[in-house]
Amino acid sequence: MSNINPNNINSAYPVAGVDNDSQGFRDNFTNIKNNFAYAQSELNDLQSKAIVKSALTGTTLNNNMGGTLLSSAQIQDFRETEYDNGIISTNVTLDHSRGHYHKVQTNGTVTLAFSNFPAAGTVGRIRLKLNVTSTSHRLILPSAVSIGTKYLQDYLQTNNSIGYTQSGTGIYWYEFVSDDAGATITIFPLSRPRVNPDYLYSNVSNGTSAVNTTNVSVISKLILDNGAAGALANVKVTFPSYPMDGQFLSISSNVSVTNLFLTAGNTINGNTTTLSGNSHLGYTFVNSAGKWFRTQL
Repeated sequence: MSNINPNNINSAYPVAGVDNDSQGFRDNFTNIKNNFAYAQSELNDLQSKAIVKSALTGTTLNNNMGGTLLSSAQIQDFRETEYDNGIISTNVTLDHSRGHYHKVQTNGTVTLAFSNFPAAGTVGRIRLKLNVTSTSHRLILPSAVSIGTKYLQDYLQTNNSIGYTQSGTGIYWYEFVSDDAGATITIFPLSRPRVNPDYLYSNVSNGTSAVNTTNVSVISKLILDNGAAGALANVKVTFPSYPMDGQFLSISSNVSVTNLFLTAGNTINGNTTTLSGNSHLGYTFVNSAGKWFRTQL
């Protein structure tokens, strides 16, 4: 609320045709001066905080909202800033404060980093337009990019990197999202199909193995491995508790398994106690019967 008070000025003073006390003049002049001071202060405050279409006279345009909330707004014809990081042969940092869209052209394997994601509890995102100029180049992700990587084509877990030997050179788009100030980042491939790793790999040991697929509702392949250290025995496999109708589950092993125990919340028809090395068993769930049926040997 403004401090300017037009009511403290006596507009009926001085009175014409009479000898007026000078105190009335002094009171009016003082109140007018005070109101001018209030107006100056409030205008300066407004000019320093208001959002304007162009720079005010003698100032530089700066509409930085400083992270304040803008709510219940209807927007039209908005656009986002794109930042060109140039041609990169080693390292590049995508700075969230420079824009939500970044461009990078590779001139070698590029190691990616991020900076200035917004504070935890708010969501920041960066879209990357990557121009890959050679199939020998890779995009190395920081360790914070830990969600969504298993769906990436030509992904190498050992150094958290993406390759392009299969898909070739060209433009690739990725989106990176974080809601904890960049501590954990999810990656979304926008221009390449996502792969679907519908398998569960389990490195098991002899005599003490229990493989639980209870909560894996969409798995279709279970792979047992003991590093070719010899035959396995007493391996227990628990099937998914809530399978889908027609769901197929294949169990394979690189070595023979004796005493293979298959358990499930539903009946398993065609249960077996052995599995030859480099072979597999296949089961299909029939919802109307409430059973798993062995459909491959």
